[in-house]
Amino acid sequence: MIKNSLLALLIIPAAIVSASLVNTTRSPAADLSERYAWKPVRIGAGGWMRGMAVDPQHPAVRYARGDVDNLYRWDDVRKEWIPTKIAAAFPASIAAAPVQAGCGAIAIDPLNPKVVLCAYTFNRSADISSQYPSLGLNVYRSADGGRTFTAGSLSLKGSLENETFGERLAIDPNNDKIAYFGSPQDGLWRSQDGGKTWARVAIDLGGDGKTPLADARLPRFDAGGGKVNAFGMSVSRRIYLTTGPGSVLMSDDGGIQWRDIGAGAGIDRHPGFATVDRDGNLWVAEDGSSRIWRRSRAGEWKSVETHRGGVGGIAVDPKNAKRIFVNGWGGALSRSTDGGETWTDFGSGLKFSETQPIQWLRPSAIRPQGHGISDGGIYIDTNGTLWVPGANDGILAAHTNDAVDTAASPPVWSSFSQGIEEMVGMEIALPPGGKPILTVEDETLFTIDDPDKFTAKHFGVNLWDNNNGLSSSQDIAYCPNAPRFLAVTTDNFFAGNPQAATAHYSSYSTDGGDTWTPFPSITNGSHPCVLYDGLIAISALPEADRANPQEHANLVWVPTNKYSMNSPAPFYTRDGGKTWTQTHSFDGAPGASVFDACGQKYQLMGWQWGSWIAALQQHNLVADPKTPGTFYLHLAAGGFWRSTDGGETWTQTKGSGQVAGFAHHGRLAANPFRSGDLWFVDGYEGATEHGLWRSLDGGDSFKKLTGFEHCWALTLGKSARPGAYPAVYIYGKRSGNNRWGIFRSVDEGVSWDQISGYPMGLLDVPAGMAASWDRFGLIYLGFKGNSFAYGYPIKNASKPTTR
Repeated sequence: MIKNSLLALLIIPAAIVSASLVNTTRSPAADLSERYAWKPVRIGAGGWMRGMAVDPQHPAVRYARGDVDNLYRWDDVRKEWIPTKIAAAFPASIAAAPVQAGCGAIAIDPLNPKVVLCAYTFNRSADISSQYPSLGLNVYRSADGGRTFTAGSLSLKGSLENETFGERLAIDPNNDKIAYFGSPQDGLWRSQDGGKTWARVAIDLGGDGKTPLADARLPRFDAGGGKVNAFGMSVSRRIYLTTGPGSVLMSDDGGIQWRDIGAGAGIDRHPGFATVDRDGNLWVAEDGSSRIWRRSRAGEWKSVETHRGGVGGIAVDPKNAKRIFVNGWGGALSRSTDGGETWTDFGSGLKFSETQPIQWLRPSAIRPQGHGISDGGIYIDTNGTLWVPGANDGILAAHTNDAVDTAASPPVWSSFSQGIEEMVGMEIALPPGGKPILTVEDETLFTIDDPDKFTAKHFGVNLWDNNNGLSSSQDIAYCPNAPRFLAVTTDNFFAGNPQAATAHYSSYSTDGGDTWTPFPSITNGSHPCVLYDGLIAISALPEADRANPQEHANLVWVPTNKYSMNSPAPFYTRDGGKTWTQTHSFDGAPGASVFDACGQKYQLMGWQWGSWIAALQQHNLVADPKTPGTFYLHLAAGGFWRSTDGGETWTQTKGSGQVAGFAHHGRLAANPFRSGDLWFVDGYEGATEHGLWRSLDGGDSFKKLTGFEHCWALTLGKSARPGAYPAVYIYGKRSGNNRWGIFRSVDEGVSWDQISGYPMGLLDVPAGMAASWDRFGLIYLGFKGNSFAYGYPIKNASKPTTR
């Protein structure tokens, strides 16, 4: 397959005559969206699940939330999770342009399982905020089981995307017109019409009228504690509320008056997760400790000591208030069957089933049994099933049995994460004749054999060896004339010291991404400690070296810098990564300095010149596909540069000032059939100018193509017909077209057809994009919070159904 693909590349004319030099006839731009099918790439799980809600009376009704984007509802017929943050589900004001948002709180109506509330802050790029403003924290209501949502009346400060200590929303189990929302900066809010409109609840913590409550956290109802008349209706009498300052408050008159009931008790100033059992006991985790606290309906506080620290969740059996589970740091689990008096310790890490339905989640040498998970709480349904939002493992479930579950034989957990695709997508490699390789934050990358099955192959290096299981990729590249040779930049950037030897995982593959080997410099101890994450490119190889790329590959690497916005100057290697040398071409750049790290001195470029932040989804470094040793680089604040000697020296091109500056999420692509034929877009946010540029002379001059207001992603792929110019794809917005989406040109940018609005309806911001060189029209798209989708043209089709 590889051989045939490369042969096809060689017989296509090397220059592929420019459309601007020949007479061409093109029909007007068309909307081809209905002729395209879009599907999720089925990796499964990922993305750090933060919380969930399970209906106590209807166990199949459950929702889960991730930190970076979506709220998912469980479909019990299809046995998978369905994303709800799609264009068709939300008001037109939200669906008008891509938004980033993670659901921060969930509440299911205990009297009507079709009603669910969710809190969102919708953030948009500053580049489009004047036309499409961001939307403050608000509560959204669905009356049809999460299929459509209407906006509430709030617009508050703050965001709840990283919440792990419970749900800040609650609906009165005795009157579902009453709901409470604890906001992080604007206090407690109450709705008296089921979540449609909201009013602030006046709570003064100081009792002096000068200390209004700002961070209201977890409202909780005592369903069996009686009813009172308030607000012209019958409501639950007793409501509890934990707060950010550490108080535990209670109202005994339906929410009119509130008093501090934690003062003087050991829980005061330390409340975490909270729940109320069927007997009216309030259970509160003591933040950061192994203790939980119980307050009886009569008002007595009692501390309960569990086995493990960092209790993050408490689940009380809805059928038996004496049966309690707690979880803590790293997946620690304990159970009590006598109301918390004694506990069975099930260990410090969860035991995972060997037969996980999602292949990469099965215990293995690279993801060992009992590995740690995030502390997103614990929940139990009426069937006795335990549920845990388990970070990158998705949603975990265990069927418990007190008769057989012991410390020696703890409950076994399985991932119920089919349909959850919550990873932060980074870059995509689609080498000719090869498999898609998708890079992500936290889990490095996945190699895809079949995008429709949960068989994604995880990065084959053990991230749990002297690490916490995390390593985030920023870039990936393949050799233009030996495409089975790839390189990926990846490091434990967010969770540890990125300069530590145990944090470096950047690797190469010689078999198209099926297996990976850390660069020799990493394994032999000579790796520059500042060389992590960032941008990477691989030069075309001289014919004599193509058979042995791991020995002779010429790579350029522009690293990031966690400690400064001044990035290290580029490094290069000519021996496949055995040794790396830093260029001196930027020693005199404005703001350049010398940086001491790990006993060595390294050159830093000026402020913001390089990639500088690993979370940026940029692809501003490419190798010339035809000329060995030639590389092109767009620096955020440093202009456009070219090296013709393998990365040793760099020269700023004549056309450097003709493209956008500060293109922090910019993207550069090269026509693989012609030297120096480059395309560039400024990307998602921050650039001095927006649009699409092209150079035919390796950056010595750039021409801006008209017709695009915003260009956020870019790729080239197989041409529409033999001998024609490659197809060019842009994610963005055309002038005079209100629909955002993906546009394709088959005539070198003369005209553009729209092939998609929001793929699969997802409102998320795009990340990497790559088109196939083997099949015209096949395209993969990454998202900032919804993993990846792929699309392809279909014949004689009405609008395709993708979910």
